[in-house]
Amino acid sequence: AAFAAADATAAARPDPTSDLGDAARRSARAYAKELAKVVEAADVLLEVLDARDPVGSRSSRVEAAVARAPGKRLILVLNKVDLVPRDVATGWLDALRRTGLAVVAFKAVTQKGGG
Repeated sequence: AAFAAADATAAARPDPTSDLGDAARRSARAYAKELAKVVEAADVLLEVLDARDPVGSRSSRVEAAVARAPGKRLILVLNKVDLVPRDVATGWLDALRRTGLAVVAFKAVTQKGGG
């Protein structure tokens, strides 16, 4: 009953984030516009995926935009392969290649320099 009362009280208050919906829509439109410009200007696009979470780092929006653009190529770059076991990286490379897209493994190591 206490949760129901709290929910009713919260529902009665105006939502201070209600205008975020408009901001989010404007941001999404701006993103779509910029993405279209990038796809138009490029012949080849690289989508960098984190080897620790390749599915979570993929962008269906980017992939769809490239797929709709004639003559454009998308290459998936599986980055940080050094941070996962070799068999995991190999499994992801095989799975991603089965999508029909070009896939490369990459290890971007940052070195800390003394100063």
